Amino acid sequence: YFGSRTLYKDYSDHEWETWKLTLSKLKFTMLALLFPLFSQVIKRISMEWNLYLCAMYSVMFVCTMVGIHAVAYLMLQIVIIFTAYRLTNSPIVIWMTAMVYSQVKTKLDEYVFPEYEDWIFAGYITMITAAWMNCRCVSFCLDRIWGKVPRESSSLQSFFKLTAFCFYLPLCAMGPLISSKQFQDGLERKHNFDLKLLKFLSAQALRYFVWYIILELMLAFVYQQAFTSKAHFVETMGMWQLCGMCYLLGQFFQLKYVMMYGTSSFMAKLDNIDAPPHPKCIGRIHLYSDMWRHFDVGLYEFMHQYIYTPLAGKNSSFLVRMTITVIIFAFVYVWHGVQDFILVWSILNCFGILCENAAREMAKSPTYTKIESDWLGAHGQRRFHAAISAPLFLMSCLSNFYFFTGMQVGNVIVRRTFSDTWPFGFPFLLFVLYTGSQFSIQVKNWELRKEMENMKKKFA
Repeated sequence: YFGSRTLYKDYSDHEWETWKLTLSKLKFTMLALLFPLFSQVIKRISMEWNLYLCAMYSVMFVCTMVGIHAVAYLMLQIVIIFTAYRLTNSPIVIWMTAMVYSQVKTKLDEYVFPEYEDWIFAGYITMITAAWMNCRCVSFCLDRIWGKVPRESSSLQSFFKLTAFCFYLPLCAMGPLISSKQFQDGLERKHNFDLKLLKFLSAQALRYFVWYIILELMLAFVYQQAFTSKAHFVETMGMWQLCGMCYLLGQFFQLKYVMMYGTSSFMAKLDNIDAPPHPKCIGRIHLYSDMWRHFDVGLYEFMHQYIYTPLAGKNSSFLVRMTITVIIFAFVYVWHGVQDFILVWSILNCFGILCENAAREMAKSPTYTKIESDWLGAHGQRRFHAAISAPLFLMSCLSNFYFFTGMQVGNVIVRRTFSDTWPFGFPFLLFVLYTGSQFSIQVKNWELRKEMENMKKKFA
């Protein structure tokens, strides 16, 4: 009770509730928090035994969390992709095996977790972990085929290292993604326990605690997640309410991954693993390309290293780069799950990136550059870039609402955006997005200036 009123809370975001449930179980939390300390102690005693003992620790943790049958199910994927790697040594075969298995496993999920009570926690954690492991297996195999990481001396040692990489505790279930090279490099690094590390620990712990409180307050007072399954309520909202709900959906989603990715990366960094940073605030990003680059950094780098760069080569044409973009979003669709709302989200994101790439290609033309500089000037160019970005910014928002809410509510939001906002609402919405683009450009320029200043200090 809150005064004389009952205080309700929104429990409809299954991903967030699952993460909280994991933390609420003291044995899981203690095992996770002790892992970096355990790893660093083992590194000081015997670097040779670190990999094996940490792998056993991680596998036992996952077994405690989801059960031995789920661990055996996760091992099946590792065995299949590793076998394809050892028999063929072919990147194409490895990619085909990984993608086919990612679709076959949806049927296996139903067999391993037939009851809803089994799936709601252990099944969901296993499903997410299997998706991450799919990418880790690909990274491990391709890094060795392409010579980025030296091959192990035996198949057994190689398989054990792949298992350790896939089950690596801080990043195993909730991500983010790192390459096998990052994992390999971090295995041999030790931490110096000093005042600087203590300050880092204290600052990060306080930071994530504050974000956790904010997320819980949103669920206790705003209930934006509950509306994702209530299309009839979304139909009756005023446009200001609808825009507010949509904005908070995005902010909640971003903060949720700040917590999940941030805490996992934080613990990995304590073990000297170079894990990606948590997502940047989506309220200050207006371009599709920047959203993909800065939200899930690990997944972006994975796609860039293992799909874009091998296919594009050093001197690829514009048409080839556009084709590779389509291939990348085909992977995004398959990896996230073959569902209708994922398809719509992937297509709209792909179209947005293609439009950006086409605009950048046109901007390289000397004739266009001259016309723009002669007619608009520096400030005019920036206003023009923000203005033409506003419609893409809108499409970026609408595509993400499909991802957040599914097809039914996503369709309602899109229809009402275009049909219920005339004659004043839609132009005003574009103006708001124009100002958002201006703000995003300003922040981006500030970051570039700050980065250049740091580089000057570094080489001074």
